[in-house]
Amino acid sequence: MKRAHALTTLMLVAALGAPPGPADAQPATGRGAPAATPGMRVVEEAIETSALRVDLPAGGVGTASVRRCRDCAPRSLLAGTATRYYVGSRAVTFAEAQQALAAQPRTFVAVFFSPASGELTRIVVLP
Repeated sequence: MKRAHALTTLMLVAALGAPPGPADAQPATGRGAPAATPGMRVVEEAIETSALRVDLPAGGVGTASVRRCRDCAPRSLLAGTATRYYVGSRAVTFAEAQQALAAQPRTFVAVFFSPASGELTRIVVLP
């Protein structure tokens, strides 16, 4: 891949209380992300990969398979009617996202999902 990856896992967190300060640092979970702080919960995680490592279900509904790297085990995620697709910042249809993935197999892709349910929330193909 031509682009250097600054991060391997992106976590979006919803704060239910005051944000933690340095004194509130939590031990790592062993997954590369800090443990959730009391009053906070993980609502979405992301896998950064290339288009070659993303297999979407036919028709956009079903099980998608995503690998972080060539030798990594695949992660199964549930794609459904609520899954959103983007090429850059432009919202696209499932068919358009499939075309972008096929046309640019080495392009960077961010796959966002709910860690609690395993649901695929969105895919962003970076042109």
